[in-house]
Amino acid sequence: MARWFLAAHEAAPRTAALFATQQRWLLCHAGLAQYFLAARCGGAGLTRRGLGLLARQHGIASRNTAYAFFDEALKYEVVLPVGMGEEVVPSALTLSILTQW
Repeated sequence: MARWFLAAHEAAPRTAALFATQQRWLLCHAGLAQYFLAARCGGAGLTRRGLGLLARQHGIASRNTAYAFFDEALKYEVVLPVGMGEEVVPSALTLSILTQW
């Protein structure tokens, strides 16, 4: 597993960096859980506000920390906007790394 994480970091360092600390790891999992839950119910994805609420609800991070994390993921195209709304979905590379993990 360690070799795989190193290989993932070499292939996509910006994506792998999102899992660098426990807090960021938990924010990723909260965001992915919300995305898959929305997808299962016919929704499009995750919002910045939704991640902030999840982070506070579960004691993962402050709203501002969750917002900064969301903005970083969007900036480095770890997540991509859906249409003209505020929702985002994981990029194909992100989902590929997730399925390999």
